[in-house]
Amino acid sequence: MEEGDRFGGYNLRNRSNPPSRLGEGAPGKRQGRRSTLRNTLDRGRSILQRALSIATGIQRRGFSDKKSEAARLEATLATGIDHSKFDLSKKDKAPPHRAPYSKLRDLVFDSKITPELKKEAIEEFTKASIIYEEAFERTAKRTGDERYNRLATIYRETRLDVENALREYMNNPDSTVNKESLVYKINNLASNAPGLGPHNTTNNPVRNRLHVNPETEGYSEPLTPRSRAAVRVFGDIVPVATTEDGSRVVSVTGALVSTFPSNFFSLKKDVKAKSVTPYRATLNVRDGKVYRPKGDSDWEEV
Repeated sequence: MEEGDRFGGYNLRNRSNPPSRLGEGAPGKRQGRRSTLRNTLDRGRSILQRALSIATGIQRRGFSDKKSEAARLEATLATGIDHSKFDLSKKDKAPPHRAPYSKLRDLVFDSKITPELKKEAIEEFTKASIIYEEAFERTAKRTGDERYNRLATIYRETRLDVENALREYMNNPDSTVNKESLVYKINNLASNAPGLGPHNTTNNPVRNRLHVNPETEGYSEPLTPRSRAAVRVFGDIVPVATTEDGSRVVSVTGALVSTFPSNFFSLKKDVKAKSVTPYRATLNVRDGKVYRPKGDSDWEEV
């Protein structure tokens, strides 16, 4: 089974009649649940602006040590270059979110979205984490490289942190403390801001838009599982970062992906992103196997 099929995402191999919104065409009850979540979030477009004003009193904290270690370790494994001692400011690198912090925060604080739907949305991100955890463990066992076990451990620990915070929130969804804790844990989920990418030229201009990682510049591969999770949850209400003319997706690597279908994303938002040499410092999982970047747009199995 294809990883894209397993995760329920729209696979770009389907060239004919691509859906205008990700999630359409999903089978059975899964489609109904997705529709309910999407419709509720869609009705909350103006409500999210209200939630933003409520949530701005929360001070955003920096990444945890575990999250920072995971980003550097994944970049090391993806590139073969040791990133553990990199001065990220001087190198202009940062871990790029797939779903932006501000929208995760607004989702949690929006009182018009039911706790059950918030839980369903957040579970999309933890499911994506599990896909990578399992693949990293298999790779460690097959190759003997214990760094993949370490990465799997951090992914799992940050996911369990989210699941525990979500459980506390569901027990008392009116608690501001529980909401703040859940936002903090989601922001530190290793799988939502994995590896490293260009910061001032790409990551910073994208800001509060969805920032995705297409596997290739074309129809031959789907979005990576972590990007699919972000688009599935927010794709109807949060724009995907594109160039100013809307024709190219701004990838987390800095690449401007020019061959996406024009109606692939339901919402787009222009970004004044410069054309830069792509910095491909993140791993990918396909069919349960781990792949690292090869050249400008290809992948090779680890």
